[in-house]
Amino acid sequence: TFIIVDIGMRMLTPRELARAQGFPDSYILAAPYKGKMLTETEQRHKIGNSVCRLPAAAFLFANYRPPLDWTAPERPSDEPFFLEAAE
Repeated sequence: TFIIVDIGMRMLTPRELARAQGFPDSYILAAPYKGKMLTETEQRHKIGNSVCRLPAAAFLFANYRPPLDWTAPERPSDEPFFLEAAE
């Protein structure tokens, strides 16, 4: 037989989750929405679907590559555009 034992881990609060996402402590999580306050579950869903601007900007900065220039380089007209592998 098997016995299920609770290891005692707690659920993170919405504020802790927001901090992990990079939101500042001044960010308002429990703002009124459609005339009522968001529940903790709704806050968790919204935080989980969010993208904070600072980590997103860091990701874009680290991975940005300028567009390639696909125009043909200037070359003499008698030179072939593609060279053979043996050349």
